[in-house]
Amino acid sequence: MKSERKFELFYKLHEGERFSSKLNELIALTPTAPISYKVYSIPKKKGGRRIIAHPTKKLKEIQKKLLELLQLQIHKSAYAYRKGRNIAQNAETHKENKFLLKLDFHDFFNSINNIIFTRYLDKIGIHYNEDDKWLINHIFFWNPNKKDNSHKKLILSVGAPSSPTISNAVMYFFDKEIEEYCESKLMKYSRYADDISISGNNKNELKTIIPVIREKLNELFNGRIILNELKTVIISPGYNKFITGITLTSQGSISIGRKRKRYIFSLVYKYKINELSKDLIPRLKGLLVFSRNIEPSFLSLIHISEPTRL
Repeated sequence: MKSERKFELFYKLHEGERFSSKLNELIALTPTAPISYKVYSIPKKKGGRRIIAHPTKKLKEIQKKLLELLQLQIHKSAYAYRKGRNIAQNAETHKENKFLLKLDFHDFFNSINNIIFTRYLDKIGIHYNEDDKWLINHIFFWNPNKKDNSHKKLILSVGAPSSPTISNAVMYFFDKEIEEYCESKLMKYSRYADDISISGNNKNELKTIIPVIREKLNELFNGRIILNELKTVIISPGYNKFITGITLTSQGSISIGRKRKRYIFSLVYKYKINELSKDLIPRLKGLLVFSRNIEPSFLSLIHISEPTRL
């Protein structure tokens, strides 16, 4: 490790503090940061395993602080991982249109590497020296191959507190250009993490945007971020339209859906006759809060005024 490195970001991170001990700490931590993760897997809903990589407590602290310092630019059409934005607003964007196109990215977080992030920073006018870029790359990105000390493969991990915001940020120009294209065709665009939703009243117009999206992804990310083609679907009127777990009704509103309502009805009934397992009460509370946020009238129907007081 070169002692003469000049970390402009470091001094901003620790403004007003004594630098010597903290600089030594940063120098000691950064080279091994990409492998300082606890790695495990969890089952996916539809089969397979999802790899989770959690950074150490100290690395998490630095990631959070550095992320706050960078003040990354995120497009307004991105609804996930943001204060003041939620799945209801994402769904409401499309509630008045007849046709819905749903697309999904393949292995989204792990497809984003340090090169994509560095290009994004340059493009929005955030320029740092090579030492700061080295710091950013090693602090934010995970090396899934501990045996490779060259750190040639640095990717976003599912599990780091900084990954959601970085994933939103690097999609800024994609979101901006695709939304503008959709607006020119009288369509609506939104993105929730790796889920893209585009709606309109002309099915043929929706079909034409799929190759446009493929081309834009390739232009911006050189084939690293791609669509999961198996999940691309256009939903027509007469079929159930779901966006991030929320139903779009034929009346132009959003709903928690019939299946979820029936399930909540059954839980509430059991609760009222004291036959609901204590283990399921937190689950019921969560569903009721979700219902209040999406479809408040449903709570009146089942005579629940305050879900958290069960």
